[in-house]
Amino acid sequence: MTVEALVGLMNQDAAAHGQSDFLAQLVVKRLEAKQVVVRVRDGRFEYDLAAFREYLRRAPSGPRAATARFRLIAQAFHRSTGDDPLQTDGADVRELRSAIEEEEHFLRDYPADARAKDVQFFLAVDYCRLQAFMTEPVRLYLDRCRAGLQDIMARRPGTMEARAAEALLERLAP
Repeated sequence: MTVEALVGLMNQDAAAHGQSDFLAQLVVKRLEAKQVVVRVRDGRFEYDLAAFREYLRRAPSGPRAATARFRLIAQAFHRSTGDDPLQTDGADVRELRSAIEEEEHFLRDYPADARAKDVQFFLAVDYCRLQAFMTEPVRLYLDRCRAGLQDIMARRPGTMEARAAEALLERLAP
């Protein structure tokens, strides 16, 4: 989590002063020497979350498992969607199905976790994205997507998630 905080600060610095900052490059090299991988992706520094994966390998039911699983799910979601949650360009159906499976497992394993609301949003959007790959007239994923987004709007009115869900539902309207 310390590395994530550091990466956040490096991204703030890069936004203010530019990517080629000597100090940021030095920090990246020092982290790399300690086998902590931070790379530039789409103009931003990004930590590969290897420590989170290693924690889950060693303690899949440990006290920090929910946090580790959430960070991996959130990073995968944001990587796959970019600025448009419904975009499917470059998406891989197997990766999308795997993400949905991880999100469903998180919600089943940690229904009372404070981050479950974010995972519920990721899941609803991923159902919409998976529907875009269906060639037959099956609406299962689209129906799950709409139900998930409507549930977010009903349970958390006025929140950023509810406004995003409403905007996505408008885009899905026939």
